[in-house]
Parts: sequence; C-alpha cells; structure tokens
Amino acid sequence: MSIDRRDIVQMLRRENELLKSRNQKLEARLTRHQQAFRALDRMDETMQAVRSSFDLNKLIGDLLALALHACDSENGSMILVDDGTNELVFVEVIGDTREHLLNHRIDIDTGIVGHVVKTRKAMLVTDV
Repeated sequence: MSIDRRDIVQMLRRENELLKSRNQKLEARLTRHQQAFRALDRMDETMQAVRSSFDLNKLIGDLLALALHACDSENGSMILVDDGTNELVFVEVIGDTREHLLNHRIDIDTGIVGHVVKTRKAMLVTDV
C-alpha cells in the first residue's frame, strides 16, 4: 500500500493546524502565568513593606489590588467572616460599587462567597 503525496500534504496540514492551536493555548497560559508571577513579585514587595510598618487596612487594600491584578480584573472585594455575628463583611472594595458595598454585611450562607466559606475552597468566577 503506497501513500499518495496528496495524503501526506493533507496530513501535514492537519498536523500544522493542530500545532498552531496548541501553540495559541500555550501562549495564553504563558501570559496568565506571567501575570501571576508579576503579582507574586509585587506581593513579596508588599510583604516586605508590611514588615517595616504594619497597617492592617492598607495591607488588606494592597493584597486585594494584587489579587485583582493577578486575575486581570478591575473590580473586586475582600470579605471576611465576623465570628461574633456569623456574617460576612465587605472590608475592602475596589471598583464602582465601593461606596455601596464597603462595610456591608451579608448572611454567611449567601451566594458564591458563602459557598467558598463553607467549603474552604477558593473559586475564580470569570463571568459575573
């Protein structure tokens, strides 16, 4: 059984398309990893600054800003559990809803954040 030249060319074209697709996916992953590494570098710088002067509110704001940078997001919030009331409290908010959400309290079982608190597993939601 002989292989036709056209079959070889067609096979090579399919392989080339497959490799192009894989390359695009790898480039996208590389970009995300580079962003994460830059954020980690900035986080390290922030932690070094924290060691010299400790301001919890500034630290929370800086950490939220770094997390948003790592996720390539312009909006986000830091929510902590108030053990005394068993509520979630928006302790820092970056973005358009800051005025409305800052210090806002919600029931601990509410929404995605409630699920994260209950399961203790982080979740990145990209289509909010």
